[in-house]
Amino acid sequence: MTIIMVIGLIIIALVAGLSLMAYRSWSINHSELQQEFIQGTLPQVLPDGFYQGTVYSIKSDWQGKRFDSSLAGGINIFGTGKGQVESFAFKMYFGQGIHDPKLGVIKVDYSQLKDPWWVKYVLDEIVETAPKHYLGKITIQVIPGWPIAIGWFRLEQS
Repeated sequence: MTIIMVIGLIIIALVAGLSLMAYRSWSINHSELQQEFIQGTLPQVLPDGFYQGTVYSIKSDWQGKRFDSSLAGGINIFGTGKGQVESFAFKMYFGQGIHDPKLGVIKVDYSQLKDPWWVKYVLDEIVETAPKHYLGKITIQVIPGWPIAIGWFRLEQS
């Protein structure tokens, strides 16, 4: 195989991968949950305490997030056969939606020093849909200026 063929195959693979990511992002941003998301509101205060989580479209051991409003941060909670594990610390702050710039959201930012390198590309945005109920959009930001929406989750505090 010549070097030109190898380069051509790499380019085809990259274009195919980017096309799939663009389609996924488009489908997330044009879903029924998107309509609910843009109807959500920005709460006056940051969430505090444990919120039970549900993620859409994938099977996961993720159980939710523990927020600490006094530190403007928190951590994700995962279930294991032996109990719970805390992983992927985050900071949170108010901002505008990365895909929805007219919408006020709480940004859940994983660019912490202690998180694995690959988690640093994840940005969750949440809006309140009812008191102590949030809908979240998961976005990855691998290519600067091109955020890719990849999924949805809900958080609820009982």
